[in-house]
Amino acid sequence: MGGNTVVGTVQTRFAILAIVCLALAGASAYAAGHPDVAQVLALAELDVVWITLLITGLILRKRGIPLLAGWRSIAASLPPAPVHKAIVAEVGLVTAVARVVTRRPPRVPENGTAIVSTRGTLATPIAFAVATMIEIVVLHLVIPSPSLASAVTLLSLYALILLFGVIAIRWQHPHYATNTALVLRNGTHTVATIYFANIRNATVINDGIATYPLVDGSLVRLANANGCSVSIQLLSAQPITLTGRRRAPEHTITEIRLAADDPKSVIEMLRHRR
Repeated sequence: MGGNTVVGTVQTRFAILAIVCLALAGASAYAAGHPDVAQVLALAELDVVWITLLITGLILRKRGIPLLAGWRSIAASLPPAPVHKAIVAEVGLVTAVARVVTRRPPRVPENGTAIVSTRGTLATPIAFAVATMIEIVVLHLVIPSPSLASAVTLLSLYALILLFGVIAIRWQHPHYATNTALVLRNGTHTVATIYFANIRNATVINDGIATYPLVDGSLVRLANANGCSVSIQLLSAQPITLTGRRRAPEHTITEIRLAADDPKSVIEMLRHRR
């Protein structure tokens, strides 16, 4: 399909720009007290959407390109890389919240044993949730336009969902142990894979120096809000990266400290698998 999308990058971006502009204009009109204008703009936006979908589908069919593969190619080529990554990350946060709410199990391989570390992690988002509720009440009292106040309320609630998503995505992507190695994660990013043969010792600790992932010389703390509760010393140095960013620095560490709700069971598990 080359560097352009199958329907043409420029044309598709113009269609998306038209949809976004109509949406912003409709929201502004509604907030200004013109629901009739907002309704007309919304209908125009729907026209742009279905006409774009129809034309795109016809072009894909004419060129013999599978519909799903074609749409994936279009989605991947439309936004610039940073915007695309931001959209993917945001969708991941919302999906993680949905999985936690519906009590879906953590995302670990079938042969993996999850190392759960959820205790104490909700204190900060709950505090923000209380502050947001107070803020919403104040905004409804201060902002004269009910429509604008409602729009701000929706934005505040969505931001709160994303905040819970940061916690939920770590719940859904915990550290885990396989038959041969300990896989350490920071959200969806795999920090390192530590083979059991490289573990010299593992002990229970109470380290509250950091409440977030942090490298300190040859020591890495994969902490949560409660700090770290397990210390793992290595026989030989291990390279790690804390994030999945392209230019994320690589560190060489000899000790790992991580959070676990039941550190004693983690120590026992490591002892039996070493």
